[in-house]
Amino acid sequence: RVTPKSTAQRMWPVSQCEVTLIPTRPGLADHDHLGWGSRVTTMLTTAPFALLNGYGFQWPVHVCAQGDRQHIHCFFQPLSHCGGRAEQLCPDDETFGACSAWLNRNPTRSDHVTQRYHEPTDEEITRACASAASLLRTSASSCASQADGRLLAWRVIARLLMRPQPEIQERAERIIPAEFLSWMGGQYGAVHIRRGDKVFGNNAETSALPPCMYLERLAGVSSSARGLDVFVATDDLTILPELQGCAVSKPLAWRLHHINGGPGRGIGDDVTYRLWAEMSILRRSTWCVATYSSNVGRLVQMLRDQAPGSMISLDRAWFMRP
Repeated sequence: RVTPKSTAQRMWPVSQCEVTLIPTRPGLADHDHLGWGSRVTTMLTTAPFALLNGYGFQWPVHVCAQGDRQHIHCFFQPLSHCGGRAEQLCPDDETFGACSAWLNRNPTRSDHVTQRYHEPTDEEITRACASAASLLRTSASSCASQADGRLLAWRVIARLLMRPQPEIQERAERIIPAEFLSWMGGQYGAVHIRRGDKVFGNNAETSALPPCMYLERLAGVSSSARGLDVFVATDDLTILPELQGCAVSKPLAWRLHHINGGPGRGIGDDVTYRLWAEMSILRRSTWCVATYSSNVGRLVQMLRDQAPGSMISLDRAWFMRP
């Protein structure tokens, strides 16, 4: 079990605050099949509301692995320090009534006021980005950029908000096979192939794309780099034999790698830490191919430092909303 250290640095521009906002969604605690990426993108969109309205902000335990939820700040580092009064944030949309009713039915989870939040406007994103850049002591020059769906501004915001606890990062790093370290220090490629409920079932959001298409696009974005190590992150390991046989990679002498074992689904300990380990490899890759219909694909692009064009999507343009 992870016990977060009390020495983690708190960073928040609101110094005189009495209320901490904690975002939520209806039924999070009762539906642990909801993916980690879906939870985090929803919570992330609420942060500018708190940042710009004089509130503190903390991540809820629902972004943590199940076994760590007895601790506060059980995944990301604490952000603000605004005293003991907390208020729940629910979406200001058609789910607000359901969210409020859920909280009222479960008073042990919150006995405080429920507030509404809305998706931030362009002007609010720019201001939130500037505040985050000031705290991070980095340039705010990209905050007003309209390119790539405000990606550069969201990158700054995410860099402030999504700082994992050191022990969380250490635990995830231990999942990465030792032999990966020999090639992760140089140039390498990566693909994230999302299957599961995203492409199958009644709630499918996109269609399955041929696995070799990912490698073909990786060849394009990398200018057909030879001798490339390529990391494969997927929730469907049955596609690996097909990837190994893709015609595009053989002439280029590419070496494909993946983490053994089934990736699973949900918010269990093994699933959560493996996912963060894979995201850590994806975000560091020189070039990456994914799909932005996947919450994880969009989060990886936000967490990268490389030029936006070094990561491409096979379906949608980048966007930031739940």
